[in-house]
Amino acid sequence: MRSLTRTIAVLCLIGTGGPSVLSFQSAQTEAPTPGMSAQAVSETPALRERIAGMLVMAEPVGGIRAIDIATLNSTTIRPSGAGHSAIHTLSEPDAQGGVMFVSGVVSSSRTYTVHFTKGGKEQVLFSGPGDPLWDNAISPISLAPNGGKAAFVAQPPENAGKQFRQLTTGPLRIWDSSTASVRDMGITAVGERPSWFPDGRTLAYVADAAASTPSDARPTETVVRLLDTTTGDSTLLAPGHLPVVSSDGRSVLIIRGRSFELVLVNVNTKTERVIPRSHGLGTPIALIDSRYLIYKGKPTPSAPTGQTTNNSPLVGPKPLMAIKLLDLATGQFATLVPLIDPRRSVTALAHAAASKTP
Repeated sequence: MRSLTRTIAVLCLIGTGGPSVLSFQSAQTEAPTPGMSAQAVSETPALRERIAGMLVMAEPVGGIRAIDIATLNSTTIRPSGAGHSAIHTLSEPDAQGGVMFVSGVVSSSRTYTVHFTKGGKEQVLFSGPGDPLWDNAISPISLAPNGGKAAFVAQPPENAGKQFRQLTTGPLRIWDSSTASVRDMGITAVGERPSWFPDGRTLAYVADAAASTPSDARPTETVVRLLDTTTGDSTLLAPGHLPVVSSDGRSVLIIRGRSFELVLVNVNTKTERVIPRSHGLGTPIALIDSRYLIYKGKPTPSAPTGQTTNNSPLVGPKPLMAIKLLDLATGQFATLVPLIDPRRSVTALAHAAASKTP
């Protein structure tokens, strides 16, 4: 089947600078992936109504936007504007709508700063040596939904402030709003975003399975562990990395192996379920009540497509992605954001709307 396409030029703000032109194609008559029926790729927009919560997205330059998942209504948390540094990563929003973000200081000092914004008010919580992008000074931050704590992995002391270093492993640290200070947990973790349980006390993090890899080398085998941040007790959950804790605290979604297999692990029984990568499933963003998955992935066949602008001359343009919602029980899915730069930080906090879930 020949696809009927049309090119639309959209004036937008992308990356770190001013206006640029983003071109995308709307493949209006694109056939489904071979082997898939038309029904298999049809969306279920009403699926959004089963979710209560919001997406949070970084906007150029230095802005933050929230999207209500059920209605797709958009609100500005932090306006984009001149004088703002680019946002490197966002935390998940907490239950009160607060968000933390990491940005670099525009100067020769090469430092990062961690901010907290809520209700139009913003404050700098702490800072550290190293640029968050080029020096990988700090992992993405995870903000607990309750309890006023945030967790992250930092460069080890011997690498802090050094230029162009990979963040392979480093000290796991927690910022606590009750003391307005950062505490080193005495644990070496892999440099990925940790993930909080809804109690604001238990934290999933990634560790080197061998516990002997040099700090300048990336571990070849990793495991997800659960830390009681009050007692300091750490227990093994399962092999894997990039944990995403469900909003009900009953399960953790992890990625495993070179094939990037998605595995849902029951916290109490340790039983596992492999999640098939259907409907363009790419990077998990949030897991809701152990059933609904928000993820960044490929646009649905017949949906608009496009490529990024303001690209590195060494890498070139990348395909634009979509943010989607998938029901792991039925396979139904719906697009939440149709086109997004894959480099843009996106997080979410949500739970199932009881009256809407079958």
